[in-house]
Amino acid sequence: MLMFCLYFVFSRSSASSAFSHKQSSVENAIRRLSKLFISPQQRRRGDEWSEKCVDAVLTVLGDHADQYFSIDGLYTHPDYQGRGFASTLVNAITEPADKHDRPTLLVSVYHNFPFYESFGFQRVMDFTLGEDDPDWDAEPILVSVMVRQPQVPSRKDQ
Repeated sequence: MLMFCLYFVFSRSSASSAFSHKQSSVENAIRRLSKLFISPQQRRRGDEWSEKCVDAVLTVLGDHADQYFSIDGLYTHPDYQGRGFASTLVNAITEPADKHDRPTLLVSVYHNFPFYESFGFQRVMDFTLGEDDPDWDAEPILVSVMVRQPQVPSRKDQ
């Protein structure tokens, strides 16, 4: 079974505000329902992710949030990795971003850095998860906000 999710937000109109509002409503409903099925430790980990991720992204975006394309979640089942599915989806976001001369932003864990770097993404802000959780029994997880500046096609590509 192939599993992946990819979407982008390019906020330039009231329509995108309506989309963001609907997206937030759905996310809030999922969070409320998930509280019924997750442990307190999982809840703490999710809260840590949310807090640190939002802080890092807002720091990177500053007053320019409406200038970015965004990749918010890209997952490929291990049985289907290496077949170009994720690359196709990343290109589906970065190509229009380039066309509109906009940077693209994403948040990724360390083991995916080389994949995104191959598309021109650069790490601009790092944070770790788990270092303050007494129940965390593994090494902290390195996470990075990554940004890809718009690429100008070479003459041979045009």
